[in-house]
Amino acid sequence: MAARRMKGLFVARLFGIPITLDYSWFLIFGLIAWSLAGGYFKNLLPWLKESTHWFLGIGAALLLFVSILLHELAHSLVAKAAGLKIRGITLHIFGGIAELEGDAKTPKEEIKIAAAGPFMSLLLSLLFLILGLLASQPELKAVYGYLFFINFILALFNLIPGFPLDGGRIFRGIIWLKTQNFYKATRWAVKAGTFFAYLLMVYGFFLMLKGALFGGIWFLFIGFFLRHAADSSYRYLILTRGLKGMKVKDMMITDYVSVPSHLTIQDFVNNYVLKHRHNSFPVIEDGKWAGIVSLNNVKQTPRESWEEKHVKDIMTPAEEDLKICEECDLSDAFVKTAENGLGRVAVLNTQDQLVGYLSFRDLETLVAVKGLPEAQ
Repeated sequence: MAARRMKGLFVARLFGIPITLDYSWFLIFGLIAWSLAGGYFKNLLPWLKESTHWFLGIGAALLLFVSILLHELAHSLVAKAAGLKIRGITLHIFGGIAELEGDAKTPKEEIKIAAAGPFMSLLLSLLFLILGLLASQPELKAVYGYLFFINFILALFNLIPGFPLDGGRIFRGIIWLKTQNFYKATRWAVKAGTFFAYLLMVYGFFLMLKGALFGGIWFLFIGFFLRHAADSSYRYLILTRGLKGMKVKDMMITDYVSVPSHLTIQDFVNNYVLKHRHNSFPVIEDGKWAGIVSLNNVKQTPRESWEEKHVKDIMTPAEEDLKICEECDLSDAFVKTAENGLGRVAVLNTQDQLVGYLSFRDLETLVAVKGLPEAQ
C-alpha cells in the first residue's frame, strides 16, 4: 500500500526492495524463541542443556522469519514483474507484509501475485521436509521438522479465502475475472474475510474456555486484526474511488501559512504553532518548497535546543510522497496523505512552485459530504 514512512529498523535491501523490522517484531521474535526453547525443543530433546535449547530456539525463530521474508519477497517479485512498484517489506508481530503501490491491473495479475506467497511457503515446507528426512542429528531433525510444519501451516492459513489474506486476494481475483467488476469482487472478498475473522475469534473464545488462555487470546487478537484490516482495506478503496475524477486544485487550500527554514524552533512555536494552531506547515527555503515541519518534529526535539536549532534541522525534507501536482487526481492525493505519515501534501504547479496545501482530513470531509459510493 509512495512510500509510507515505516516505523522500524531498516536491515537490508534485496532486489532493490527495502526490508524493515517493525519494532513489534522484536517482541514476537522473543516470544517464539522462548516458547521453542522452553517448550518444543525441551520436550523433544530433554537430554540437551538449556543453553542448547535456547540456541536451537533462536535459530529456528530466525529461520521462521527468513521463511516469512521469502514468502513476502515472492509476492514482491511477481508484482514487480507485473510492473507494480514495491515500497518495501516489513516484518512485524503478525508475520510480514509486502507493501505494493496500487493494485493489480488485471484479475490474472491479482491471482498470480497473491498465490506467489503461499506457493513459496509450500516449497519451503517441502524443502524442510526433505532436509529433515536426510538429517542424521536429532537436533537438525527437530529444527527442520518445526520449519516444515510451520511453513505448511503458514501456506494453509494464508490460503483462507478472506481478504486481506492471500487466499482472499485470490478469491477477489477469481470473482473479478468472472464479473469484470473490481469493486464488487473486493466487497465479496471483504465479506469472506469478515466471516473468517469472526470464526477465528469464536475459536479463540473456545480455546480460552478449554483452559488454553494464551492460544485463545492469540486467536482473538488475529481475528480482531483481520476484521479491522478487511474493513480498513475496503473503506480505503471506496474512499479512493469517491475522489476519482476530481482535481487537486479544486480542493487545495491556497491561503496556507508557510514557514521560512531559517526560523528557530522557539520562534516557530511562538509565532506559528501557538498563533495559527495548525499541526503542520510547508517550509520555504530560498523561495522554494523545502519540506514540511510538524508538531511531531518539534516534540522529538529536546526543549533546551529550541533556541539553537532551526526549522530546517527538524523538518521532513521534500520527497515524492509529500508533494502532488495541482492537476493531479484527488484520489492520488488521498493515497499520499493516507500513507506518507504526515497526513499532508504540498501542492506544486508545473514550475515546482508551492501553490497549495492539502490534508487527509480535508479529503475525508469531502467524501463524507459527498457520501460514500457503493461498490456495485
